[in-house]
Amino acid sequence: MSLYQFFCDQCCWKRITENPEQQDLVIVLTSPVPKGIPHLDPVDKKIITQKPKILSKRYKCPRCGYIIKAKKIDDPQEEVKQKMDMERRIQKRVENDEKERMKQIERQQKKIHRSDGSQTSLE
Repeated sequence: MSLYQFFCDQCCWKRITENPEQQDLVIVLTSPVPKGIPHLDPVDKKIITQKPKILSKRYKCPRCGYIIKAKKIDDPQEEVKQKMDMERRIQKRVENDEKERMKQIERQQKKIHRSDGSQTSLE
C-alpha cells in the first residue's frame, strides 16, 4: 500500500491519503516542458522534435492557494509488517525442524538391536 502526502510549504497544510488523485483539490494545468531544441534531419530535411517532459500533477492548496503536489511516502507500518512476517517464517522453520527431529527419533526407536550387533527394522 502506497501513501501520498500533500504538504504546503507556505501555510503548513497537510493531508495524507492512499489515492494521489484528489477530487476536492483544484488541479493546476501545466504545459509540457520541451527536453531539447528541435533540429533538422540532414537526410529527410524534416524538423525533429524530442518528446516533452511530462510534469507531475499540481494542485492548489485549499487554504492559501500555493502550488502543491503529491509526494509518495513509505508506509509507516511496512517495517513492522516485514518484521512480523520474518518472525512467522522463522517460527514455521523451527516447527518443521522439530517435526523432522521427532520423525528421526521415531525411526531410530523402531530399529531393534540384535545380540550380534546387526540392526533390523520392524517394517
